[in-house]
Amino acid sequence: MVSGTVTKIDKLMGLLELQTPSGWTQFLITEPERKKELERVRVGDGVDVKVEVRGSERNVVAVLSKKPPVTTQAETK
Repeated sequence: MVSGTVTKIDKLMGLLELQTPSGWTQFLITEPERKKELERVRVGDGVDVKVEVRGSERNVVAVLSKKPPVTTQAETK
């Protein structure tokens, strides 16, 4: 699993770029079903990308949006 903030998306080509704590990571998504998951992701969103590694290949299994933390404003009197 790779977590980060989306810095670039090319929905047509299936490119997803994330800024992670260790730097930038790019994924090229080729499966049509996974490309559809990019439709609900925007630049600036936090995401988790599930990756399956086979030898030197990294296949994206899922792109999951992270919900922003819920903040409540303190009541002022």
